[in-house]
Amino acid sequence: MENFSRSFLKGLKDVDGFILKNKSPSCGIKAVRVYQGYGQNKYKYGFFGGTVLNKFPYLAVEDEGRLRNLKIRENFLTKLYTLTRFRKIKESPSLHDLINFHTQNKYLLMAYNQDNVRKMGRITANQDKIDIDELIQNYEIV
Repeated sequence: MENFSRSFLKGLKDVDGFILKNKSPSCGIKAVRVYQGYGQNKYKYGFFGGTVLNKFPYLAVEDEGRLRNLKIRENFLTKLYTLTRFRKIKESPSLHDLINFHTQNKYLLMAYNQDNVRKMGRITANQDKIDIDELIQNYEIV
């Protein structure tokens, strides 16, 4: 299962998020019960779910059971759609598009982390010093 998970995820392109099966021993990411032996159990990620979280730590990842909660669903979809818009900027890098993305999402991003938004603003303001690919990479890292 671990080999399948790694090889399957390696072949994926243009992924913005995952919805995984709730409490599944293979796909779960929350409250997955794994039995080690008689009388021993612990909670951890499912095989595939854990591999997803390790390979794509910044993507929108949630299990279908938690998406019944409206706040969790809204947060997941907001992250998913924002990451999709940013991926499109990375596909055809343009300083104009990056500045527009930052301007349009500034308050949304600020709701999550004000310090990072300031750093991202400084990155877009100092565009004269580096090429657009490096600028976008620096922006994404923050």
